[in-house]
Amino acid sequence: MLEVLRKEVKYSLSTVSFYKARPLLEACMQLDPHCKGGQGYPIRSLYFDSAWDGDLTDVLSGLLSKQKVRLRCYSPETETLKLEYKCKTGTDSRKLSLPVSRADARRMIGGRYAFLTALQDPVATELYGRLKAGAYQPRVVVAYKRIAYIAPQNDVRVTFDYDVGASFDPAALLDTNAVFEPVSPTASGVLEVKYNHFLPAYIETALQGLNLSPTANSKYAQSRLLL
Repeated sequence: MLEVLRKEVKYSLSTVSFYKARPLLEACMQLDPHCKGGQGYPIRSLYFDSAWDGDLTDVLSGLLSKQKVRLRCYSPETETLKLEYKCKTGTDSRKLSLPVSRADARRMIGGRYAFLTALQDPVATELYGRLKAGAYQPRVVVAYKRIAYIAPQNDVRVTFDYDVGASFDPAALLDTNAVFEPVSPTASGVLEVKYNHFLPAYIETALQGLNLSPTANSKYAQSRLLL
């Protein structure tokens, strides 16, 4: 089990503005090693929601507190995925993460969660109870690319997500030939700033030139609205 408590703030940002800011970020942060050649790395997430779409409704209603359950991978050919339960109140975020085998991921894609009871893990137990109580079902696969910068002080991550697409076939999560419907304009993306305790002044200064305004920008909600 992995538990992460931190601050997270999202901003809508044009691709042009992000690339103008990259030299400033590179001057004070390190490029995430997964960004080979300075390019973004792929992420796919299968989101689950209750029978009455409670998690989606919370986002669309603008509630301060919201949560999401997702199964995440960085390649459709991977043998290990992450099952994540994320709760957010304002900018305060709590994320519980659990490694899941490819075989168990396929069970979840089919709406079968009983394997969680055999893992003897508190996160698995908590997630199983939530999934069953809310009659959760797989809803949508969201795929995108991410460029990330990191700094050791307060575990800061600044990420830019772009080329966001969605598929309403849960099996697309592990399908190398899956086709995703575009969700956001190609000229824009989502900048997210994540940190513990406080954002160091030198990074805050690097971001000031972007004239950023925090926004609620849920890739899950945007993808669901494609329906």
